[in-house]
Parts: sequence; C-alpha cells; structure tokens
Amino acid sequence: MKKIIVLLLMVAFGLKSQAQLLQGDGFDANKGYEIGLIGGVLGIYDDLSYGAFGLNFTAYGIYVDFLGMPRAHEKSTDVDKHENEKTSIGAHLGYQFPLTNWLSIIPVVGYASVKNGTTDGSNYRINSQTGITNSYKVKDEISGFDYGGLLCFNIKKVRLYAAGTRYGLYGGIGIAF
Repeated sequence: MKKIIVLLLMVAFGLKSQAQLLQGDGFDANKGYEIGLIGGVLGIYDDLSYGAFGLNFTAYGIYVDFLGMPRAHEKSTDVDKHENEKTSIGAHLGYQFPLTNWLSIIPVVGYASVKNGTTDGSNYRINSQTGITNSYKVKDEISGFDYGGLLCFNIKKVRLYAAGTRYGLYGGIGIAF
C-alpha cells in the first residue's frame, strides 16, 4: 500500500512540472470552481456491482465527489422480504493537474462500498423525520480504500469526466464558473 501511495505522489509531482511546461503557469484551470453530476457502477471488478449517482465539486484544483444508491425497498410499506437488495456508496478526494487547456487528470483516493442483503418489510422502524425504515441484513459486502484517476475534458465552460478506480467506473458532466 505504501508503494502505491509513493508511486502516485511521484507521478503527481512529475505531472505538475510537465503541466507547467505545457501551459505557462500550468494551473490557470485551477483558479475557479466546477460542479457536476456523475454516475456509474461501483464494485464492477468484483462479483457485486451496483449503480451509483452523485455530485462532484472542484475548487481551485481540489476535487471531491460523493456518489451512491440506496436500496429499492428501504422505505417501502410492503411487508415482504426482498432478497438481493443492493446499496452502494463512494467518496473521493483528489487534485486536478492540467496537462493542456482542454485536458486534465485527477488522481483520487477515497472509500467505496457495495452491500447485498435482505430487506425485511415486516421488521421496520418509524421515525417522525424519516418515516418508515425497513431492517436490512447484509449477506455480501465489498468495501475499502479506493484509488484511481479521472480524465477531465474541458470544452469552454463544460467539463466531461471519465473515471476508473479500484472499485468502479463512472463518468459525468459539469460546468465551470
């Protein structure tokens, strides 16, 4: 694990100097804000894949994303048992390195989780703020430290993202301010 982190840091510092050679001061793209929508699949390399959607935000080169998908019957009033209900969640943090005016890379680290289990509609809790919440028993789970990178294509104020991490593949679209 230490070797991977050291390798990512070495690549990041090398890209910073390369970006400065290609684009003047190299970080004009990191002097503003971007917000976008992302979607894809977490757990795709394991036998437990499930979709996830969310938001990403970049401020002065610092990239953050949050994505996930709740269970289908989490709030259902149906009293049946629902087998193979999946849920996913992921969050990443990184820094944007501009290579050219239209292309940046963003190495990211974070956390990802996909769970598979049974939702029991006959065993529920009622809360005044959230309403009905059915019990959930996890049968299978993959989760852990997630690492990878994004390609960010800049087309005027529009940003297109393509990402690959240890646990997922996703893409998105955003707008720069």
